[in-house]
Amino acid sequence: MNQKSIEIQCAISEIKNIYPPDNLIENYKDFKRNRDFLHYYQYNSNIFCSVIDITYNLWESKERISRLSLIQVTKRYFSQTKDRKKIPLKTRKQIFELFKQIVIHEKITLCNKSIEKLKQYINSILIGITLSEKQLQYLCDYTNKSNIVLNRVLRYPNKSKTVSNWARINFQKDLCRNRRAEITSWLIDEDLTFEIDKETLIFDFEYLNAKEQKNIDEFRDELEAYKIVEPELTKIFKVKDHPLLLDNENEIKSRYMDEPKFESIRRFYSVPLSFEEGFNCNKPDLKLLSERFYSDIDTIYIISMTWSIAYSRISISDKINLLKKYYSDEFYPTFFSIGKRLGSIEYFEWLKKLI
Repeated sequence: MNQKSIEIQCAISEIKNIYPPDNLIENYKDFKRNRDFLHYYQYNSNIFCSVIDITYNLWESKERISRLSLIQVTKRYFSQTKDRKKIPLKTRKQIFELFKQIVIHEKITLCNKSIEKLKQYINSILIGITLSEKQLQYLCDYTNKSNIVLNRVLRYPNKSKTVSNWARINFQKDLCRNRRAEITSWLIDEDLTFEIDKETLIFDFEYLNAKEQKNIDEFRDELEAYKIVEPELTKIFKVKDHPLLLDNENEIKSRYMDEPKFESIRRFYSVPLSFEEGFNCNKPDLKLLSERFYSDIDTIYIISMTWSIAYSRISISDKINLLKKYYSDEFYPTFFSIGKRLGSIEYFEWLKKLI
């Protein structure tokens, strides 16, 4: 099927928006025939399970298949479902095994760019899927592997003794210094009286500042090296028949010509910026940030606790009872944002009484 035919068939499928038969995709040949317009069909869990089964069974085979296409199309189709808790046990196990192979063990022979896309797609599929305690323990054991794994542990939607135990063990470790509210929520799940102490927030802050300063210093050195090398490489690129450019021009450009970009550490409070001569962007003003942090420590403590409670998996009524003592008009924006996240009428009815 040529591109114009595919485009027309996509338009037809979008208009029809039919509920597909259960046997639409039973093998990889069926998948190839339907993949370009599958997302225009209504969601059928049997089709989703079938594609996952095909992907799982072919993943480590020597057959010529597009693994990226399988995961990408499945992710797009699965995004239509409104209830991820009804996925059959067999399919949940297969999704988890694919996640392990792609994200944790990286059993893929693709270019780095495609691997990163694969990780994003399978991660999106796993979000909200109910896992066993054994599977959660497996993820906990690999939280140092990548932020994707860490996110799946911290943001798992259901209570779990395994994750709460992991949070208790790692509470004072560096792994979650910038995820304090999320890791605290797991301790609140098991102990409604648990509170963060301000000393922990100070340790978090100083650790992140030291890490940020190290990042700034390393970026400064990297930028200086780029400024020295870039002019020479530009001369090389102007020679069209230079042997370094043959068959691989784009790869060399991506490796040697991209200007370094500074990425600041993620924090839940605003970070003042300052300009430095020679930098290609504004950088965090750590001195001013430190002054603000210590003068606003009480505010940061309240915001940390309120979001810890919001992230927890306790009942709405328990969350309201815990949040009561932290409310004031100053924190109304925070409490409103929490309500939007919770999507609870009961919560907003309570908040309305306070204003």
